[in-house]
Amino acid sequence: MSASRHSLPLTLLAAALAAGCARDSGSAPVVESSKAAGAPRLELKDLSGRSVRLSDFQGKVVLLDFWATYCGPCHESIPEFEALYRRYRPQGLEVIGVSMDAFTEHIKVFMDEKGMTYTVLLDPEQATQGPWAVRGLPTTVLLDRSGQVRKRWTGYDPALKIEIEKEIATLLREGNS
Repeated sequence: MSASRHSLPLTLLAAALAAGCARDSGSAPVVESSKAAGAPRLELKDLSGRSVRLSDFQGKVVLLDFWATYCGPCHESIPEFEALYRRYRPQGLEVIGVSMDAFTEHIKVFMDEKGMTYTVLLDPEQATQGPWAVRGLPTTVLLDRSGQVRKRWTGYDPALKIEIEKEIATLLREGNS
């Protein structure tokens, strides 16, 4: 297929996702789910081309962050997630970022600028959007040590870090009891 046949759907998808990034003034992130549910399958490539599966992190509490470089709230959330990762990694937290950017050549520079040290996976075709119910960016999903989805948020504001950190601490304690 020609590049032009693909570029219109990708452009429309990028526009739709970008619209999901916009934060209305005064609106808070939406908690979409708080009941435990099995996580959809996830297998994507990292920046080095290595295939990474969500199942590789079994036994860990996982904060899964769907983001893009063009998403304003993502620029706020990523440093907060990096701080949580550094603080709670020794207790069993893994943070996995899923870049929804259609063009991936600039992701490494973005990661360096943001100081990202956690795992970043690439999803330029947005294949995870449907199975993971990504309706806007960022979408953040918290999984317990058994791989069950425990919380899901769409959007971000600085106050959300407190709620996410509380949920992480709870899940880390559950695994140590």
